[in-house]
Amino acid sequence: MGCQRSAFVAECVRIPYAIINALATDTLPGITPAKVAALGTLRSDWMGPHDDQGGDQSGATTQREELKTMIKSITDRRIAIQFAADAEWPWSDPAHAGVRQEFYLPANQPFNG
Repeated sequence: MGCQRSAFVAECVRIPYAIINALATDTLPGITPAKVAALGTLRSDWMGPHDDQGGDQSGATTQREELKTMIKSITDRRIAIQFAADAEWPWSDPAHAGVRQEFYLPANQPFNG
């Protein structure tokens, strides 16, 4: 479906452009240079939202990649903190069970990432 839609949109972009270009050299009864200019303006107005949509899509893709990068960074830092907490409050001392729980560390074994 996406491929068919892409082909359809490509044709909807190409055909009016070809008509406007042909009108620059062809003469048709009732078609004045003012009407050709107006057609060009209409095409530009129609293309504006479609061009913006492409920008929005690439912007969304960029934002998803940035989000993945931020999540990876947060995960890496969380693991570093958990390893530090595991070293500070070892599992072998039962008195550390409450603190280990605060860091989401297992109470009865060392943290292994």
